[in-house]
Amino acid sequence: MQPGVSAPASRAGWIGAASAATAIAAYVVICLVAGVSVDVRERDSAILIFGALALIAVALVGWRRAMRRADAAVRALEEERTRHAQAEREVRDVSRARDLALVRERDRFRNDLSRQEARADGLERLHTAERRWHAALRDRIDGMHREEGGEGDIDRVREVLLGTSLELSGATKGILITRRRGDVGGHLDVVAAQGVPPAAGEAQAERFAAEPVPTGTVIREQGELGDTVVIPIPQRDRFHGVLVAAGRRGGFAEHDDAVLVALGEHLGAILQAERLSAELRESYVGALRMLAEAIDAKDPRLHGHSAEVARFAEAMGRRLEVEPDEQRLLSLASLLHDVGTVGVSERVLLKPGPLNAQEREVVEEHPRIGARVVAQVPGLRPLVPAILHHHERFDGTGYPNGLAGDEIPVPARLLAVADAFSAMMHDRPHRSARSVDEACAVLERGAGSQFDPEMVRLLVDEVRHDPGLVEDARREAAELDSIPLLGAGVGALTDNLTLLSSHRAFRDAVNRAAGTAEMTGVPFTVLLVRLLDLKRVNRRDGYAAGDDLLQTCARALDRLAVRIGATAGRDGGARLALLAPKTDERGARDLTAQVTGVMGAARAVRVTTAVWRPGDTGEALVRRALRRLAEPGAA
Repeated sequence: MQPGVSAPASRAGWIGAASAATAIAAYVVICLVAGVSVDVRERDSAILIFGALALIAVALVGWRRAMRRADAAVRALEEERTRHAQAEREVRDVSRARDLALVRERDRFRNDLSRQEARADGLERLHTAERRWHAALRDRIDGMHREEGGEGDIDRVREVLLGTSLELSGATKGILITRRRGDVGGHLDVVAAQGVPPAAGEAQAERFAAEPVPTGTVIREQGELGDTVVIPIPQRDRFHGVLVAAGRRGGFAEHDDAVLVALGEHLGAILQAERLSAELRESYVGALRMLAEAIDAKDPRLHGHSAEVARFAEAMGRRLEVEPDEQRLLSLASLLHDVGTVGVSERVLLKPGPLNAQEREVVEEHPRIGARVVAQVPGLRPLVPAILHHHERFDGTGYPNGLAGDEIPVPARLLAVADAFSAMMHDRPHRSARSVDEACAVLERGAGSQFDPEMVRLLVDEVRHDPGLVEDARREAAELDSIPLLGAGVGALTDNLTLLSSHRAFRDAVNRAAGTAEMTGVPFTVLLVRLLDLKRVNRRDGYAAGDDLLQTCARALDRLAVRIGATAGRDGGARLALLAPKTDERGARDLTAQVTGVMGAARAVRVTTAVWRPGDTGEALVRRALRRLAEPGAA
């Protein structure tokens, strides 16, 4: 209830009562003064007196109630005023806070905008400088190529790049240091210098070989060359070398790190592009010459063995954390390490017994022959040390030069271990294959005498850490049995549908096996599998279902081939084939049962075999197997 609403009625009541009481009191007083007797025992007097008293009591009660209501109204009014005042203060505070927040947001936005504008200006300056420096580098290199007919060698390119970099940075002296080609030990060479003594340059090369500069970091220092800046040169995000610039009046403070880092990246990209271009220009004629000489390699086992060696060497290279280019060189050296056997007679290579002194002399010439063949290709010359020295022994008793310990190049020490490990796990004319554990034990026994102990540890640890490495290498060697030397791809040597050896590749493998068997007297078996349901599946369910059937059977045959060390192929439309080494008539019967088992009872297949006999050619052996496959009673 709002204060004061009933106050007028209450006030009128007690005012009226008070007026009546006052009138009666005045009447009594007048009567007393006038001498009129007022006796309460008289009815009229009693009514008058007691009525007056009642009216006075009513007036007092009404007055009290009115006073309480008035007080309550006053208090309510004060509270209402207080609330209104508080609300007004809160509104003012909120408004003030909002204004302050807007001011602060405006100031922050202005500051951010200023910083962004300053950053954008700085980036624009950096990008302008970077573009200018890169354009200057490319223009100088392009000008050099124009002057020299596009045939400037890599050394000339390095000199031009160093001179241009020093000119752009304002330096008067400097050196360009890069990794050695084909080196996996982390060595650096001074490839160009200007105003720096050779001894100082070599000292800097040794320093940064031991402590490579992280990519994206610029070193500013006071050294023996004075105020110096060291700029890392990356290639494929890996440390490749440094540009050391010095002798700038006033120092290099005005050059931002970002611009100097970009200069190093441009140098790395240009050096890599120029090196690749130079190698391509020099290599294509020599590569044809090398391939013409290497294509007549006599030993049919060499390429499968080389593919295995390459796989093991790559695994060791990953453990050494060599650069991708160096890894590629290791792989190529592994594939080509026995290319020198082109100069060794088959009669010596495939001799079943021990070699005499004269024959051993001939065999020990193959590293020199291989090095001479590879050296004809300028782009492959970094492979020469590995190929030439992969038969050196750690104790110095190897060939061809009798090098020992650290005198043997690191790639050659690595290749020697991978080569020996692969060779031990395969049959050779003079011995049987060893198991993986046996081969590892032989390597460990030879550590420190025949082999570099560190390289032995790398390969043995890798084989034991990854047991599948050996099987993968064997499978890859089997699949690439006839791959060209430089890895040009299997092409027609692989059947596109089954991914087994193609008809031509399988027949070539049989011919090579027959030639080897003629020399060694060790028989082998050709097994043929015909899928009897293939035509029916093609007609009934479509060629996609037929292809699926053929691929399923091919995978089963391939898994068996890997397990027993055989070669699987597709010899015709519905005909798969298997070449199993060292298998006689009894082994052929066992092989037939294994093939029938892996194909599964649900598939209708016909399996037949032909075992090599003295005088058999590869073609004759396959024809015999085909005749048996066509016979009605074939298994």
